[in-house]
Amino acid sequence: MSQLKEDITVNLTELKTSFRHSENPEDVQRELDAVKEKLASKKEFCDTIDIALSVLQDSFNEVRSGFGSELEQQTQSIFSSLTDGKYKSVTVSDGLQMSVEQTAVFGTRDLDFLSLGATHQAYLSLRLAITSLISKENPLPIFLDDSLSQYDDIRTEKAMKFLKNFCQNSQGILFTCHNSICDIAKRQNITIQTPYQK
Repeated sequence: MSQLKEDITVNLTELKTSFRHSENPEDVQRELDAVKEKLASKKEFCDTIDIALSVLQDSFNEVRSGFGSELEQQTQSIFSSLTDGKYKSVTVSDGLQMSVEQTAVFGTRDLDFLSLGATHQAYLSLRLAITSLISKENPLPIFLDDSLSQYDDIRTEKAMKFLKNFCQNSQGILFTCHNSICDIAKRQNITIQTPYQK
């Protein structure tokens, strides 16, 4: 009995000592209520953001379904002109990654499997298609910085001819450091400005 009483006294002393510096339970409850209120507010904000993201995604998908197919059609039309109809379809993903299908070959291919010249033709087609879609009502000028540098002479001839027609209602400016491209432009009566002209 004496030992048990002593143990109880020791335990009670330890309990009193351990809680001596603890916060008032009412203060703790107030802090807890404030945190719960903040959490509720944050949850409401997150729920609102989730709804907004869902609406934006639906809107994007709706625009994508219309704009995307039109973008692919425009890109395909330009790519077909640049390649003399060698490719019958072009697919453009949400991230503007492209795959193509050759006219005489079954199955689509990523651009990684095309020659460097054909890859550059595909990306030029995509750029021009986007330009054409965003400037339907007000034609915008087009700036190309050595976009034909990876083309052979035949591809360059076709591209210059296409660009000349494409820019009939707007202004197209092509920067290049290749004399061969300038020579082709001269043969097609395209205005050339060199850094040495006054």
